[in-house]
Formats: sequence, C-alpha cells, structure tokens
Amino acid sequence: DGWHFQSGEVDRRCAPPDLDGLVLDGRLDRIDKHRDGAAMLIDYKTGSRDKVKKRVAEPLEDTQLAFYAALLTDEQHDTPPRAIYLSIAERETPKAFEHEDVALSAALLIDGLSADLAALRAGAGAPASGEGEVCRTCEARGLCRRDHWQDDT
Repeated sequence: DGWHFQSGEVDRRCAPPDLDGLVLDGRLDRIDKHRDGAAMLIDYKTGSRDKVKKRVAEPLEDTQLAFYAALLTDEQHDTPPRAIYLSIAERETPKAFEHEDVALSAALLIDGLSADLAALRAGAGAPASGEGEVCRTCEARGLCRRDHWQDDT
C-alpha cells in the first residue's frame, strides 16, 4: 500500500514548547513511511486482541500511541502521523488496530500535561494515577505514587 520500514526501536526525546522545559522520552517499536511522506507509528502487541480493540475504541483514554505521536512533534511531516497497534497474537494472522486521529489525541495529551504542570508549579497536589497491570513494569512508577495506594491490584 505504499508503506515501507523506516526504523525500529527508536529512542525519541522532545520538549514541546507548551511544557515549558519538560522533556518527553520514549521508545517507539517501529516507524514506517509512506511514499507520500506520511509517517505510521507501529506498536506491537502480543496480548489479547480484545484488549487492543478496547484501547483504540476510546482514543482519548489510550495515551500510549498519543504519547508516541507527541514524540514526533519536532519532525517535519506533510501530514500528521498515523498510529496502529499491530496485534501479533500467536497462531493468528497479524491484525492492525488504528488509533483514529492520533494527532488530535497527541495535542490534547500535551494540553493536559501543560495544565497539570502549571497546576503543580502553582502548588497543587498531584492526584494518584496508574493502571495496576502496567504499574509492575513502569519505569516512572514513583511519579504516580502507586506504591502508596491502599489497593494493590
């Protein structure tokens, strides 16, 4: 369909101006390019396809692909990036689940982070946040204060 592999396991950092010096840091599984110059972010998923489908069903709740799209904010693109989870479940044909309008989700994510950062700098307390299953491997576990929650699910 005109897409080709550009790079994989890409470490990216960016400092969106709205975040006033805060740097975003992440690793993208894969970036493909289209012959028209568009970028496609691909994140491989090996778990349940139902879980992956649910993630993209509520685009503003799925922050992973939005965060990855935000990591490309300093790159020049003729069109906003697209983003998919590529389910590679065992014994099944790979299946793509696209995060519709990931560029909008990325912009809203940056706006939300900017508002949260402004509130923190003004002295507001940080609410606890996190997803129980993901917390076990999160490199930023202490930021959400997950270890101080009552329920350890």
